[in-house]
Amino acid sequence: MARRRKKARPQITLPGGEVVQQRTIARKPSEDAQKTALDARCHNFGILPTKDARQALAAPHNGCTIGMVMNRTMTDLREVAALWAVWQAWCSVERTYRSRIIGNTGSPKGASIASLPDKMETDQRHTIDSRTGEERDRDAVTAYMRWRGYIGQLYSAEQSLLHRAEREDGQPLWAERAPTIAGIATLAALKRLAKVAGA
Repeated sequence: MARRRKKARPQITLPGGEVVQQRTIARKPSEDAQKTALDARCHNFGILPTKDARQALAAPHNGCTIGMVMNRTMTDLREVAALWAVWQAWCSVERTYRSRIIGNTGSPKGASIASLPDKMETDQRHTIDSRTGEERDRDAVTAYMRWRGYIGQLYSAEQSLLHRAEREDGQPLWAERAPTIAGIATLAALKRLAKVAGA
């Protein structure tokens, strides 16, 4: 049986002409980021991070405190999905209006984002927005005013709860692995908003 020859290790030439063998560093496989995030969700919910628990908490709404309140207090998954869609639509309109019309995102985290140019997308699966800047601005204002009309039909306390939850500057909606009183009240306000918006 023939002996296998060892692979020659790559060499590096250092400044000054000295040649040394390159050291190879065995890298550990990196952790799965999704598993780590789902484990954190399990911890926030106070449950063991088993495979079934991670799968149960994989829905996008479980990554947000209002979504966590929905998950803990509601049993109808269709209703949760409908409320999450309303929440996402409203938050998206708020962010778009603030970034396009006002010129900032409304949060300290995104203060530098407003100065960045629009990103260019080259993936063929994405649709190209052929609207002009003026048309985008007009559509942002129209959508913002529509949602302002919906929000205006709520009680002032409900409006305040929703705005604080959207800006993440109010009382916590989730603490000690359970919904807070503010979280339950905000969810009730979101349900009323969904009813007003016709969702």
